[in-house]
Amino acid sequence: MDHCIKEFLVQAIKYHGDTHFCISQEKSGEVFHTYSNLMNDICRCMSLYDELKDEGNIGLWAETGYEAVVAVFAAFLKGRFIAIIDPSLSWEDASALMKKADVSTVIYGKTAVKCEGFGKDETYRKVSSESYKAYAPFPIEQFPDVSMKAPALLLFTSGTTGTSKGVVLSFYSLYKQSDLGAGKNPDSVLSILPCYHIYFFIQLCYVLKTGSIMIFSKGIASVLEEMQKFQPTFMCVVPIMLVNVFESAKRIANGDTEKLPEIIKKLTGGRFRIMISGGAGTDRSIFEYYEKAGIIIGEGYGMTEFGGALATNRSDSNVKGSVGELVPFQQCKIVDGEVYIKSEALFLGYYKDKEATDEVMKDGWFATGDLGYIEDNHLFLTGRKKNLIILENGENVSPEELERLIIASPDVDEVLVKEDNNVICAEIYSRLYATIPDAELVDRINDSVNEINTELPSYKKIAKTKIRKVPFTKSNIGKIIRGAKEEPGIYIEKGYVAPATPLEEAVCKMAREILEIEKVGVDDDFLELGIHSISFVRFNQALEEAGYKIDISKMFDCTTPRKLAAMIESMNR
Repeated sequence: MDHCIKEFLVQAIKYHGDTHFCISQEKSGEVFHTYSNLMNDICRCMSLYDELKDEGNIGLWAETGYEAVVAVFAAFLKGRFIAIIDPSLSWEDASALMKKADVSTVIYGKTAVKCEGFGKDETYRKVSSESYKAYAPFPIEQFPDVSMKAPALLLFTSGTTGTSKGVVLSFYSLYKQSDLGAGKNPDSVLSILPCYHIYFFIQLCYVLKTGSIMIFSKGIASVLEEMQKFQPTFMCVVPIMLVNVFESAKRIANGDTEKLPEIIKKLTGGRFRIMISGGAGTDRSIFEYYEKAGIIIGEGYGMTEFGGALATNRSDSNVKGSVGELVPFQQCKIVDGEVYIKSEALFLGYYKDKEATDEVMKDGWFATGDLGYIEDNHLFLTGRKKNLIILENGENVSPEELERLIIASPDVDEVLVKEDNNVICAEIYSRLYATIPDAELVDRINDSVNEINTELPSYKKIAKTKIRKVPFTKSNIGKIIRGAKEEPGIYIEKGYVAPATPLEEAVCKMAREILEIEKVGVDDDFLELGIHSISFVRFNQALEEAGYKIDISKMFDCTTPRKLAAMIESMNR
């Protein structure tokens, strides 16, 4: 393994030379850059950095593309620490992260000049991402010996909490991961990931190692068109893209599932070898159609802190319920149910945050905060330590475990499970909200949840459902942010339905008296109303006193007054 960044890059450029490194899609048309072009432009940018002569760090606040690659690799080769900032952020938010990262010079892109507040802020030295073109190339023979294991890159990660932490990575972290998914021949890589994402850099190192060509996408809206135009063989995707392609294929197939693989292959350009998916779970039932189309779907479990993936699954060799087989160069163990990892590719700490770093580093091991277990070298996750729901009865419930069960329903697009007044509540968003009546959607979702509940122990049963009119608030990489502040009126309100029979009225009256509330509708959920195991015993006593025979074990399956009345009627005929 090359111990200096310059050795890796110079050898890659020398070996691949005049072959194409990337295709940029500009307004004027497609622009091709060779590996030799890349080396020359990196050297020009290094000369630009020489002129800066400042002691602070570099901040990149620019669109993902060729200029961003030039800026980052020039920083790597000069030994300059560079922080990548999401260009879609407001200048106020971006500037706050730059201050946190001790940035003195901002390399800005085309959209930055339109950003309110950017032009007037004189805190930083500002340099256009295209400024390097005016400089003479820095001599290759004068490249400094920068270790692959030196601090090189700062990426901000928010996970699911919305609180940004600066993750310090070495170039080695990126280099080490870049063999995952490698094929026998150079690939044509369609790149949709933003440059502030760890997998963008892993993908970039993979391209440089293999002499592949990278096609910079214009955006998610253009992906299908670009797949057919450029016919890529490799791509890192977000799960929703796999779903969208599959849904497009279904519409074209018009009910003929036998045609789906052929349509998927055509929609994706016909040459795909592998797609790597991450960031959230995907309904694996669609994988078989991709596999029949000759496309392997790779999934992984990873974090920015350990340079990408700890475990990987492929659609042609996955183990049900597992997030993947442990990758060879990462060590993994389970401590009190929590996943720990140790690796040379591990991050170097959170930037100037010793307290946060010490919180996760335990004698050289990184405590991931994820709960799970290892079986036959495969990792299985059961939840997130900080997200555990601890109920009054002392039982611990993993919301992620329940979320995985709920998201498998074809009617559910997004779900978040949490505690609400000491019961388990599932918040659900479905795209069907825009196409079917509210009452029908509520019934369909509740039927799915009730079916799940039949297989769960009593303490894990989902007592409440809230159905959203809008998707959840997400982080910049598409993860739902737990605890995000929500606007009022985002839930479908369940209307009151009056009892229609004397027995339904009697059941509703008992519920009102037991709970000491004014109104109970025939379709109101008992658990949502607050009737739990002790209340059910009182309910049973009241029914027996009224002369009804009842099997208390079956009461728990009767989640509404309507269902309970129907069960009582069937038992007392």
